[in-house]
Amino acid sequence: MDKEKLYEVKNKYSDVTINRTEEEIDRMAREILETLNLNQKLGQMYQMVEGANPFGSKLVDRKLEKSIVNGDTGVILGTVDWEKALRFQQLAVEQSASGIPLLFNADIIHGCDTIYPIPLGFACSFDMEAVEKAARMAAVEATAIGVHWNNSPMIDVSRDPRWGRCTEGVGEDPYLGAQLAKAQIKGYQSYEHGANHYMMACAKHFVAYGAPEGGRDYNTVNISERELYEVYLPPFEAAVRESVDSIMPAFSTYNNIPVTAHKGLLQTLLREKLNFDGILISDYTAVAELINHGVAANEKEAAQLSLEAGLDVEMVSDCILEYGRELVSHGEISMERIDASVMRLLKAKIKLGLFDNPYRYINPAEYEKVTLSPQHKGIARDLARKSMVLLKNENHVLPLSEQQSAIALIGPFAKEKEIEGAWAFVKQRESMVSLSEGLLNRGVDTVFNEAVGCDLKETDEVKIKAMIDQAVLAAKQSDVVLLAIGEPQQMSGEAKSYGKIDLHSSQKRLTEELLKTGKPIVVILFNGRPVLLDWYQQHVQAILEVWFPGTEGGNGIADVLYGDYNPSGKLAMSFPYCEGQIPVHYRQLKTGRPLEENPEDPYRSKYEDIPNEPLYPFGFGLSYTHFEYSKVTLSKDSKKPGESIRASVMLTNSGSYQGTEVVQLYIRDIHAYGVSRPVKELKGFQKVSLKPGETQQVHFDITDDMLDYYSVQLKKILEPGQFEIFIGASSNTTNSKVFILNDPK
Repeated sequence: MDKEKLYEVKNKYSDVTINRTEEEIDRMAREILETLNLNQKLGQMYQMVEGANPFGSKLVDRKLEKSIVNGDTGVILGTVDWEKALRFQQLAVEQSASGIPLLFNADIIHGCDTIYPIPLGFACSFDMEAVEKAARMAAVEATAIGVHWNNSPMIDVSRDPRWGRCTEGVGEDPYLGAQLAKAQIKGYQSYEHGANHYMMACAKHFVAYGAPEGGRDYNTVNISERELYEVYLPPFEAAVRESVDSIMPAFSTYNNIPVTAHKGLLQTLLREKLNFDGILISDYTAVAELINHGVAANEKEAAQLSLEAGLDVEMVSDCILEYGRELVSHGEISMERIDASVMRLLKAKIKLGLFDNPYRYINPAEYEKVTLSPQHKGIARDLARKSMVLLKNENHVLPLSEQQSAIALIGPFAKEKEIEGAWAFVKQRESMVSLSEGLLNRGVDTVFNEAVGCDLKETDEVKIKAMIDQAVLAAKQSDVVLLAIGEPQQMSGEAKSYGKIDLHSSQKRLTEELLKTGKPIVVILFNGRPVLLDWYQQHVQAILEVWFPGTEGGNGIADVLYGDYNPSGKLAMSFPYCEGQIPVHYRQLKTGRPLEENPEDPYRSKYEDIPNEPLYPFGFGLSYTHFEYSKVTLSKDSKKPGESIRASVMLTNSGSYQGTEVVQLYIRDIHAYGVSRPVKELKGFQKVSLKPGETQQVHFDITDDMLDYYSVQLKKILEPGQFEIFIGASSNTTNSKVFILNDPK
């Protein structure tokens, strides 16, 4: 259909935003519900995908358009084409018996067409305003082609870089994860650009999906109830407080029960304790997978278990659609239970205005206007720069100088344009800016001597040697070497778990030969997860972690390399020294025989062959300038419940460049009755920009909610005692001060 016909169709309906109250929405939904028979209700609860998609455990080969007309589906997955969305919506509205419009659901994880960095990357920005702005940009582009509902944000905390989906999550810290959850939901579920750009968010995967045994995707999760509440739940609590429209249960199990069928998690915890009343949508074929888990004998039992747990929408597998009628007729599932789910879906469609104009979101003219626009590219470039982490900078080899006569640009990622990450779907590959293009875009007089240096798939020794020789020659003719290495983006993401997370050996071999030239080497690292860098840390002069930076990646990297933007990123996930440390994270408990109290004592909690600490800890990241912290000061030495106490430091930029520092606040409960507490917990952070020589006081107000914890009985309590406040540049800071929380008695 051409655009003129589209607008003829749209103009049949009112496009006026109707601000209905909750009571009006509820009343309208009930009136619609009363017109539906059971088959139509079950159809609303089924999400179809176009074609017989094989990614799940059950291959469902239904004809999409026929199913829409029959009323067998109320939600469509993965349609990001306005013409298809229009055609499917016309079938639902004009040819199905109920006439109820469809919801279009998609995975807009870190950008629609204008791609920003992978989530683990933008988590390192510690910049919630920039993250919210990028999420809003994604919503503007996606909604213009008809997407109503986004399978994002993924807010899984993970401490295991072997798990491929850590690329898509929030890193290792629950507090940072909670802030990232709120920022993304605010961006997606925003009316800032008008009601037609409000995109329903989906917080996933509830809960603890990021803790699979062995780091193997879809594997069993075996954690304590305390870990559940203290580590993995906080981002979801924040999402519910931010009024997230939907939540997706995890593929995995908790306490031997698959979350898709877990009444304790979905009903008692999520619905009743957290008061979540949005839509619960299964993950891809997760209902049918209850059979594989061994908790359901067949699809009917799988449908029953998931409905009893409170599921509203089944994604792709069709157990509820096939057996829902039988379950209701036999009294195994009540009609009230079905109606509750359908009401949530109808209310969502009313809220989005789809009963006023089912085509209101489809606007290809606007899509063409905003997609890859200068404004959107600017947002992507800004977040890319803020996400990069400077891991090493020996002898101030960075930033580069425009007066350098020649620079060697070497490595398999120097010209690579597939740098968007595993969960971005690039329609215009030419829009992606490679590192080489980003450097050339600056228009400096420097000569760039380019060489691939190695190919991660090449096995022919003659070809390998020829590539290395060419790279060595380029290095010898240059002042400095920019070495673009890493892992292909296909090596991280869903179903991409690895037991070994070191870089391909061909890249180390290349680096060894380049080192012999004596030229300083700057590693520019493209990757989707923490990788092993100990050897590189020992041998090269600088390491810049750029992740998979998205559409404007090359331009953003060039900004950082030349000092137009002083790197300010801090790691959201620790980099292990080796795989044997995994899981490694900063929020550890102090054992009965802690190493730090007597490092020489062999009977301490330690390895005999490697350090206890990660290579790079959570919160770590360097700058081109130097920041000095004063000692922590407190406004008073003790406080009572209900009062606050102010912790402060003086932060000074003692270097030569203007820079931004992420000042991090950590708290330790020194003695909690009967419960061992982490050695540090992140409780706040601030981004502070200073000119050379400038000093600023940075303070945090310590309140009761920063000090409470779950008791032995897993009840939140505020207990009197000593607390240690840390303020510094990373989780390994020792800059601290102790205060006392007094007993209110």
